[in-house]
Amino acid sequence: MAESKESREVAAFLELIEKKKYDQAVEKLSNLAQEVGSQEHGSVNIGDLEELTLKPSKPFKKLRKLLTSDQGVQAVLSLLKTASSKKTKDLMRTLMILCSVPEFAEKIVGGGVAKSLDHLAKTLHVRLTAPATLRYDLESIWELPKLCVALFNSSPDFWQSATDCGLLTHVTRLFPYAAQCFLDNIPTHSEMNLDAYLRHMVRPVAWLARCFLSPPELAKETLADPTTGRKLGAWFVSMFEHLKWSGPLSERYPGLEAAWAECFDDLFAAWTDSHPLFGLPESEIRRHVRSILELSPYLSSSKRLRVEHLLSFYRQDPPPSSQRPNRQGTVVEQAETIFRSLDGASESSRKQSIQQLQVLFPALLGACFDGPIDADTLRLFKAWIPESLSQVFINGGPVSPSSSELLFAVSLLDVILQGAVLAGEASPALCDTVGLRLLDWALKEIPNSGCCGPIMGSVLKVLISCFRFGKRLRSKNKELVDLFTLLLPRIGETGGEPLGGLQARTMVSASTVAWHFFSILLGLMEVETVTPLLESCVPPEMSLRVALGSSVKEPAVEPFAASLRWGLLSREQRATIGRAALEYVTMVAHGHFCQSQFDVIHVCNLATILDKCCGDPEAAKEAFGDVNWMLASTLESAYGVLSELLRARELTETDKVKATMWAHLCATLVRILETVRRLNANRGPRSTDEVHQEMARGRAVAFCGRVVADRRGGYHRSPVLPERDEWVERLNTVVDELWTAFARELKLKSCSNPGCVKGVYETGMNAFKRCSACSQVQYCSRDCQKTHWKEEHKVACVKKKSTKS
Repeated sequence: MAESKESREVAAFLELIEKKKYDQAVEKLSNLAQEVGSQEHGSVNIGDLEELTLKPSKPFKKLRKLLTSDQGVQAVLSLLKTASSKKTKDLMRTLMILCSVPEFAEKIVGGGVAKSLDHLAKTLHVRLTAPATLRYDLESIWELPKLCVALFNSSPDFWQSATDCGLLTHVTRLFPYAAQCFLDNIPTHSEMNLDAYLRHMVRPVAWLARCFLSPPELAKETLADPTTGRKLGAWFVSMFEHLKWSGPLSERYPGLEAAWAECFDDLFAAWTDSHPLFGLPESEIRRHVRSILELSPYLSSSKRLRVEHLLSFYRQDPPPSSQRPNRQGTVVEQAETIFRSLDGASESSRKQSIQQLQVLFPALLGACFDGPIDADTLRLFKAWIPESLSQVFINGGPVSPSSSELLFAVSLLDVILQGAVLAGEASPALCDTVGLRLLDWALKEIPNSGCCGPIMGSVLKVLISCFRFGKRLRSKNKELVDLFTLLLPRIGETGGEPLGGLQARTMVSASTVAWHFFSILLGLMEVETVTPLLESCVPPEMSLRVALGSSVKEPAVEPFAASLRWGLLSREQRATIGRAALEYVTMVAHGHFCQSQFDVIHVCNLATILDKCCGDPEAAKEAFGDVNWMLASTLESAYGVLSELLRARELTETDKVKATMWAHLCATLVRILETVRRLNANRGPRSTDEVHQEMARGRAVAFCGRVVADRRGGYHRSPVLPERDEWVERLNTVVDELWTAFARELKLKSCSNPGCVKGVYETGMNAFKRCSACSQVQYCSRDCQKTHWKEEHKVACVKKKSTKS
């Protein structure tokens, strides 16, 4: 009997669709779904970004066959295109509830719900011009991002399908236009209407933005197109403008203050997470900043302070130090009060205090670098160290590596330890205690949980400080190398993430910190040169010279790896480091990392490390013996970067340094190619050209021809590299050797005229002319043949002719 009833329900629903009674079909589906939503399990709060946990109850069994059949899924999707304006909102709310069933969520995503929603977004954009249905269409638009969030939480595959069809882009276009229609058609801005505007027009899209941009690797793919980044950036500016309009009204209606604050929090958090991925010029980011700063009068004092410090990194004209308010006293007093409340507090109270410190942390850090650190702040740094250690290590070990409390605690420990160093209170014993515990934890957590990103970036920064000022940590050479080996494969996954996410001044690439940590653990830095390391661990706008005093010397751009103690490492370590450096430079050369000033230092490090590995036969054989597949393409990409720099008419000083570094790297890669060729030569006569076969014949000729053309064109000369030309000269030498190797192993022949300026090889498409008398020489042109005949070949050809006869 139950089966027949279930069949009747399915048949009745499908019959309504066949008869094109779409609104009645929506009502029937909605009524059945509401029976589930009204059960004892509670209603579904779509506003939360947490995963939906609604448990299907008995009445829902009537729909299971419908929801898990292809025919039923397609019928439900067809309603998104055919339902009237009045019923579209009800349909989307019903789908939110139905998405709590995993089988249905997977089916509907696989059936193309993203395309259906994209079609709906375009339809709603057109229907907004019809005043008769404006109210219903606006309500449907408000529900659209909520449904997207529900689908994303229920099925991760929804992201890819939504990205492929451009759903996020179309929703982005839709909402500013819908917001304007909403404002233009509301005669009076009453409290009720404003509340509807804030809750239904701003917050849902902020949820959508945060949801879609939460996986960094997927967000980068979505925003890889500059056009998409500009559109999303313009949308954020538009939304902040709407908030600016509604700010005074929220003050006029006290009941709306909480709603306005929630909208700002969601929108600001979405902007903070996503704007580094937009690829916008700095001037455009400053436009965003100005829009956000104009909202400061409507924020609470603590939130305003946090926002101002977070955005100070992007301000074009920061206020002079003499005009900056002295906030140290107030911030220190607040922090001391919070820390005193931690003594003997319950777990819930401690958590609340930590949340208060999270709000206060940017202000404290900003106050420390706004001017000379006063005595109260230094005293506070010293007193905070034991407490911050207890926050990081609970019951002998850190809290969960995914915990926001751990992220904040490690970041707090980092700034406290730096403050203790500046105050002269960082004893070697203290640094050893902190460093050894963090090192032991990191070695255990990375293999088990894959913990990296912001938390590991902060841990590495603390380890750098501990290594600098501790003693026992220096003896842990094996453990430190093991840690770096574990981190290296994850560097590409974490580049560009904020370390701690607490304020923009601490936004450093995790790969940058990892490579500086690498330099430290190998003993590449001497005591007196620690300042360049510290300077490079923070953005240049935040200079440590202010805090360290006038004794700090200007850091020179020199390779950190210049004093590499290569002989102190084992053969396995040398080979591991060489291979890791080659893999990293492959990612850099192919543009997986931005070529910033930090990467310039890395390129020099990499070239020096690879150069040392080439000179070590045992390490080179183990590190480079089976990497033929990556060498050729890496060399092409690296030289492409160098060639662009060499051809520029005018270069900045930074560009000149970059050109030198990339020339160094290209020369080293060519040397590795020759090293691999020699290593492979011992394997048999057929393996001598393994490396060069990775470059097809045409690519090899084109690459070598480009290098020679650049050299003969004098692009590497003044004004590009007037002082540091030795690496370019070395590059020319080794490329000549490589060119000879290509010609020999690919059976290419060059023009026999020594004075030939074309620098081309004979190929199937460009056959050379041979001497008709001896057939022993070939020429790229008749001019070369005439010149060589007069100057040299006439005598040689006569001798060969007489010898032959």
